[in-house]
Amino acid sequence: MDRKMLHSEDLSLQKQAIKRIEMLIHMMGSHLSTYVPKLMVLPMYAVDKDSLQAEGLCVLHFFFKTIEQGYPKAAYLYMAACELRKLLNMRSEDVTSFVTGEVGLDMDVVSSLVTSLLTGCAEESRTSVGQRLKLVCADCLGALGAVDPGISKV
Repeated sequence: MDRKMLHSEDLSLQKQAIKRIEMLIHMMGSHLSTYVPKLMVLPMYAVDKDSLQAEGLCVLHFFFKTIEQGYPKAAYLYMAACELRKLLNMRSEDVTSFVTGEVGLDMDVVSSLVTSLLTGCAEESRTSVGQRLKLVCADCLGALGAVDPGISKV
């Protein structure tokens, strides 16, 4: 149902779908990691729509924070970071406007995203997934570009 609502032409239905996706992520809690590939599509689609970018990024941020709290986190963070890297590369101009504060996005989201990516870069890399996670997080930070320290909390 949320996917149909996201595809709707009615902006109020799309925003309602975003709220439902966030609620679903919250309700799944520690079980979220089981459905990462399937659920990742929903906030990614929202971010790809011009009218929902800010809300989609907030839900995507919430998605990442929820994954960080689960186990085993490295593999799921890696999958999520790979999707984020794709998004950052596809929508580089939009991302730049978010990071520079040109678009009305809550800078707490950008700050938290940067913090999460830095944490990913600092992960222990005893496994190949841990090593790949570090590289993908570094790629994401590079795609974000310079974040104005005056408007971020990093």
